[in-house]
Amino acid sequence: MTPELAVAVVEALYLLQAFVAALDAFQITQFFYFTGYRDAHKIAIWTVAPLLGFFLLFIVLTQIRCIGRSHKLNLDFEWIKAGIVTALWIWMVVESGVSKWGSDAHMTVACILSIVFIALAFYSTLIMAMSKHRGHRDGRVVLPE
Repeated sequence: MTPELAVAVVEALYLLQAFVAALDAFQITQFFYFTGYRDAHKIAIWTVAPLLGFFLLFIVLTQIRCIGRSHKLNLDFEWIKAGIVTALWIWMVVESGVSKWGSDAHMTVACILSIVFIALAFYSTLIMAMSKHRGHRDGRVVLPE
């Protein structure tokens, strides 16, 4: 893969991450429109995922703004994003298991597909950042920012 193509792929993945985070973050409007602020349990359920989505969106947009600063900073952003995405995935799986929104087979397929999507969209950039940081630290030539 040429360096220009690799940079384009990473930038496209960052935009995909921002889009996914924005979709999750803007679900908080459901809370304001469809609940009557009566039940504390519903408040927690309907706001945890969007708040994590807002935080993820903030991290992705900050990372896009700081592209090229340092490999260590990029790696730190990737670790934070991986932690948020993992927490968000666990929250969604637990919540879908508690609310039983489908059959067991349906939930298993959704869980597997979400793991594949998260691995391709989020963890792949973490692996690239780790290899860049390791290559930079070892004195090898790395991809341009």
